[in-house]
Amino acid sequence: MSHYINYYRRTLLAHAMGLKLVLGGTGLGKTSSLAALLRSGDFPPDTKFIYVANRIQLLDEMAAQVSDLNLHVHQKRDADQLVEVLAQGLVASLLDYPATPALLADHNQRNPLSATTLERLRGRANRFQQLQGMGLDSFFDLAELARELLRPLKSLLALARQLVAATPAEGQRTTQQEARALAGLPLWPALFPYLHFQEYPACRLLLLTVQKAFHGVFDGERTQRLGQWDAPATGRYVFVFDEFDFLENDLLAMLADDREVRDPFGLVQTFYRRINEQKLVHSGYLAREPRWQPIRDRLERICRRIETLRDEHGIDFPAITHFVSTDDQLKGKAIFQSNYSLVKRPVYLHAAPSRRNTFELTTDRKGRKAFVLLDVVNRTVKDIIRLFGWLKTEHEDVYPELLRQCFGGTDYRAEVQRTRPVGHPPEYCETNYGNLLVNGFGLYEIEEGRSRLTDPDEVAISYRSLHTSPEALLRDMGRQHLVFGLSATAHIRRVLRNFDWAGLARPADPTQSFQPLENTPDDQEDIARANAQKAAVRANTLTLHQALPLEMSVAFGPQLAAIAHNLDNFDEAGPHGHRLRRARHFFAVLARLAGLHAAGELPAHQTHLLFLASVRQVAQLLQKGGDEDGWYGAMPLPGAAGPLQLYDVWFRDEATDERLACYVALYDARFGQALRADPTLDRQYNELFWQGRPVLVVTTYPSAGNGVNLQYYLSELAHAAQDTTQKRDFRYLHLLDAPYYYFSGTDQLETADQEPAAIKRDVYGIMKLLYAKLISEEQAVGQLGHVRHLNRFNRTYLALNDGVLNQVSVVVQALGRIERVWQPMPDQELWLDDAVYAVLEKFATRPELAADCRNYLRYASANMQTLLAHIARQAPAERQALDDELLDLHRPNEAARQHIRQLVLDIEQFKHTGQPADTRTRWQQLREEVLKHDLRGPQLQAVRGTFQTDYARDGQLWLNAENQVAPPQVRSAEFEPWDLNALYRPLTRFLDSFLAHHFRRQGFELAFHDGGTYLLPYVYQSILAGAIGEEAVLAVLHHAGIAASGDGVPDAVFEVADLRVHNRPIFIDCKNYGVRTQRQFALLPDDPLYHPKLNEPHFVEGMVRKWQRLHDALPPGQTEPCRLLIMNLLVDDSAALRYYDEQFRPVADWAAARLVVLTGVLLPQPPSAQNLLTPACQALLQSIKFHH
Repeated sequence: MSHYINYYRRTLLAHAMGLKLVLGGTGLGKTSSLAALLRSGDFPPDTKFIYVANRIQLLDEMAAQVSDLNLHVHQKRDADQLVEVLAQGLVASLLDYPATPALLADHNQRNPLSATTLERLRGRANRFQQLQGMGLDSFFDLAELARELLRPLKSLLALARQLVAATPAEGQRTTQQEARALAGLPLWPALFPYLHFQEYPACRLLLLTVQKAFHGVFDGERTQRLGQWDAPATGRYVFVFDEFDFLENDLLAMLADDREVRDPFGLVQTFYRRINEQKLVHSGYLAREPRWQPIRDRLERICRRIETLRDEHGIDFPAITHFVSTDDQLKGKAIFQSNYSLVKRPVYLHAAPSRRNTFELTTDRKGRKAFVLLDVVNRTVKDIIRLFGWLKTEHEDVYPELLRQCFGGTDYRAEVQRTRPVGHPPEYCETNYGNLLVNGFGLYEIEEGRSRLTDPDEVAISYRSLHTSPEALLRDMGRQHLVFGLSATAHIRRVLRNFDWAGLARPADPTQSFQPLENTPDDQEDIARANAQKAAVRANTLTLHQALPLEMSVAFGPQLAAIAHNLDNFDEAGPHGHRLRRARHFFAVLARLAGLHAAGELPAHQTHLLFLASVRQVAQLLQKGGDEDGWYGAMPLPGAAGPLQLYDVWFRDEATDERLACYVALYDARFGQALRADPTLDRQYNELFWQGRPVLVVTTYPSAGNGVNLQYYLSELAHAAQDTTQKRDFRYLHLLDAPYYYFSGTDQLETADQEPAAIKRDVYGIMKLLYAKLISEEQAVGQLGHVRHLNRFNRTYLALNDGVLNQVSVVVQALGRIERVWQPMPDQELWLDDAVYAVLEKFATRPELAADCRNYLRYASANMQTLLAHIARQAPAERQALDDELLDLHRPNEAARQHIRQLVLDIEQFKHTGQPADTRTRWQQLREEVLKHDLRGPQLQAVRGTFQTDYARDGQLWLNAENQVAPPQVRSAEFEPWDLNALYRPLTRFLDSFLAHHFRRQGFELAFHDGGTYLLPYVYQSILAGAIGEEAVLAVLHHAGIAASGDGVPDAVFEVADLRVHNRPIFIDCKNYGVRTQRQFALLPDDPLYHPKLNEPHFVEGMVRKWQRLHDALPPGQTEPCRLLIMNLLVDDSAALRYYDEQFRPVADWAAARLVVLTGVLLPQPPSAQNLLTPACQALLQSIKFHH
């Protein structure tokens, strides 16, 4: 299978450097051909290879292919490498060596700040060895303990090598002969295998994980790392990145996870005061040696940049680093800082701050722009990090002294030491995109509550930064080395989760642009030949099937719903939640197999691979052991402990009561690692396939993203012999979730210290989309208002072509799991959830994606070519056949819209003239009919607000943008599910809550049933959504003991407000914004019932007008002021309570407020029926009652 040898060889001969993509589907031999090339030795003699992969399994497999030639070394994690050398006694051989005390004395004399002793080194070695041997990894950071020992060892080796080459200095205790002996100890190549790779010509291959390559290897003098890896003095290094498809995401995760400066203002202030005011004022500073002059020059440039704030902009920094703000519009907001600032609302430094020695942040444009300060601080922090990175490598002698001079006695010293060096100087780019990719960004966030008790107005400006990008790292590597990227999907053009080289284009100087090397016709021919030969060997077909979740109407459906409702991790109501849908899909597979088994029609070789976004819900149901009615049972297999999640499962066929017995394995990352590490577990897993039972392996898309290979051995004999020719792919592949999460948010993080990295990754993704011109600046700025909740942007992202292409890439990787072996295979079946089918349909049929699809197919496997061609033919034919079955709601929906418009106009006339006299009654009756689902009520009939269909299933219809309803289970990408009961979810999480009781007492429905008659989309959105919000707010008020109703609102302001507190001038405008279903039926801005967001300018203007009308409608002599409360039912973010005066200017409290905005009444995830309300809502209710 060495089909890529010529591919590699041609590139090696034609190019000295650059990035070359090695394309083609999984299992074509991209990796094995590299091993074959190494075995052949038929490549330039000055070439050495560095093979980098994201999984140790791939490194082990590569090592196994060349191990007999003794031409490779594997540099492991520092801690793992240290374990090995300690076990061999090699560290002790250094510490016991007679000349080591002399070398240590020389080291301490040259580096007094990092001085150490033999006793201390022995103590660190012994402590590490003891803790590691006791298996205390989870209690101690062994990686940090390893670094504590390795730092002085690296210094000792570097010094020994330096002393070998240098003339002995006065007072030097180590002789050149001793230094040579010390530098030649066996410890060093064993501890730092890169040394062996560098120095021995016969060693042609270095194996590294991506993580190790990113953090770097020690070359005897300095650390070589991705983006800053020197070319060898002679010959060349060729980097080979396996699983290149996922390298961008892996690198971004590590860049975002890098330690950073937490308080940039304090760091810059400390640096400036100590260097500028204590050192640079002295002319003799750094003047002893001419080679130090560039250091002084750089220090002076950094200080001059800082001084521009005071000299050119009148901003007294770094003298002042204290911030306050009383402006609620700024608190919690994020400011993106790259080559310019991006924020929803401009921030200024108050021209006349309320206190001395303080910057007061404000939106008042009379002040100085805060962005100037933030920009200078952001650039200065990078300059300081860049300076010390340079000193550490080029001026190691003065590095410790300058570090102490700048930051001694502060936490900043450790932060600067541990922050990843900024590799290249800042670059000037023609495009914002280029600037982002090359220079990174800073992100400031204005945080309140730092001194909540003692100084509530104090705010902190937190800082997060990304100094570079994955693209820039690979560009810098490709400019010094030849780099191969082995990938099945890298040529699918995307902005996120991929290297987007378009951002590195340099239109003014194209020679500085960076693009991968072109694939030649010979390259394409090699790939096509490999694909054809593999297809001929496998000699099978792949057929496509629709995967439907288990219908809730079957006998097991209600039982499954009840189980899910009582388990954690489902956390949603209704049958259409995505977590319950995963469980429904899993049991649908079991139910289908049980039916075939009962009918005697179950084919042989029932091996099923199921892909889900998460296996958590299936795991919970299996751990439960079964249901009370005996539809399924599950028992862990004997010995299946720890990460080995193997179950003996049965499922009862509804028609015959016969049971299907099968095995289920939950295959996540930990499972895969355990299989590779423990032969006993590996055998137990493979044994499942030898018993003649169906086997279902449930895994996740990230496992495909990690390149996990899921083949199994056909027999016990083949497994014992490790005969890979007897491995087989799964016969049935089920893709049961569409990939969804490209922005993670912070809600699901396990620990708080993961939050900064998650925020940086998400913000970087938003900015890539902005600068690639895929979203507007307004969209990007809007997301900066809630950087912790950017997971809510996923839906918007997946509507973009970039989102579709990313989903396609994940699906391609998952499909690759069942087309790896080069052996005859029986025909295979692909079962797709409708959402997954929609992704492939868009890819195969959308005109705007046609070029991307054609480019992908040039390198795709035969199965993928057949599949996409089939969908490209089938989808249009199915859509055309669907025309006759569609229910077109466009005209009746428009008619209802016009009738309701007329009713709204009647209301406006009624408020001014009292005519038509029955207007208020008609509106209230329409509202009541909608809430009761009185679908034949006179007012609903008058507006013609209903339609009839038998297409509903479990309260769900399928609707397109033209308001056409399709038959159930349609799989066209054009139609999306309309969950009719989504509006009721906040009310039905707990059916014993006061909310649910209130609706039931009024005779109001809490769900639609499949009765055949439904509200038209416009009526659903414009009337029902608002009525539910109003009635729910009324229930909350009554539950709190606050009497209110709509009857108290005078006719003159009817529908200006929905409710009024009895006998008080407090009016309530009830809102039901933020319900996800509303996104599907967004009303147009010119619609009379259109509701803009709570923070938009026209909303503010409208509320001011409403308050004035309510105020004017009240009789004189009120004992308390008129107030308008805007109460929104539900919000995804933390609910806020804000007070404003009659002009919508912020005020401090209820007493001064005339307008009050509550962004969320109900908790989005309430813990119980007794705890439904947000703290902000509870505070508002207390204010209403307390101030009566």
